[in-house]
Amino acid sequence: MVASSDVEFPLVSVIIVNFNGQAFMKNCLVSVSKTAYENFEVLVVDNGSTDGSVKLVKSFIKQSTARIKLIVNPKNLGFAEGNNIGIGDSIGKYIAFLNNDTIVDPNWLQSMVALLEKDTQIACVQSLLLSKNGLKVDSYGGTIDIFGKAEDKVISMENLKLATNSKIEIFSACAASMVVRKSVLKEVGYFDPKFFAYFEDVDLCWRMRLHGYIVVLDLNSVVYHLRSATSKKFGRRLFNFHLYKNQLAMLIKNYELKSLVKTLPGIFSLYSLRVLNGLIRNDAHLSIAVLKALSWNVKNFPYLFRQRCYIQTCLRRVGDDQILKIMEKRPKHLFSSS
Repeated sequence: MVASSDVEFPLVSVIIVNFNGQAFMKNCLVSVSKTAYENFEVLVVDNGSTDGSVKLVKSFIKQSTARIKLIVNPKNLGFAEGNNIGIGDSIGKYIAFLNNDTIVDPNWLQSMVALLEKDTQIACVQSLLLSKNGLKVDSYGGTIDIFGKAEDKVISMENLKLATNSKIEIFSACAASMVVRKSVLKEVGYFDPKFFAYFEDVDLCWRMRLHGYIVVLDLNSVVYHLRSATSKKFGRRLFNFHLYKNQLAMLIKNYELKSLVKTLPGIFSLYSLRVLNGLIRNDAHLSIAVLKALSWNVKNFPYLFRQRCYIQTCLRRVGDDQILKIMEKRPKHLFSSS
């Protein structure tokens, strides 16, 4: 027999991937444990931390009344695969992905679950992400241009106060705080483990959209985000490498052939300009990262082609004519290094 509380409050599995995040992990867990939702579990997936994070989480588990489980990986498998491991160990109807450098409002979860329960076309809901002090908007949902450059939309607090609709459709959700139907993950697949980090959430949401689902932002769910707290440990070269390799990989996997053919000359031109820009600015790290990103896509093309064939033949229900309508037509930040 299913308990009435399980019907009213379906189980949510909150997955927090950690890599040397001892400095902010406790604050995150404390806030999550105060979540005003009756039915959730927390899975902390540690990616081979060496800073005492594992000891901290184990100690917190002993003292907390929340349902918390620790999964320890022997090495850093990346944000994407770390979350995938958490999904495989989860038992919830919904999966909440949460960064370890966040502080959640007690009501962050209930509102998002309510949206998913009401509308089966919604596959994924993102929280409104604010800066750590709550004075700035950190993410108002994900945007993307036709060349695959994705970023978080940011608006002023004044414009935020003018918003009249608490549910806003967005292209993609930021995995710093988003809730996804587990059934949809089984349909479209988990995060691409080859991405390691960056744009893995955009790639997943793109597949959801191709399968006929929508992604929304929930202004009633508030989470405070200390952006890039973990990624700063990777170094700028590694950051740029994963950013550019994943941008191109997304296009290869998800675009229809006609869209890909039209877009590839532009993307290669933009990458060439960024290599040249790096040389002009005496920024070898940028030029090397872009060249390595291109090389990675060539080397891994057999994998990307298999993924593409599956997505285009088995997942796609929506044509690019619809997808392109919600993309920006001009390239974002032509000469930026990120």
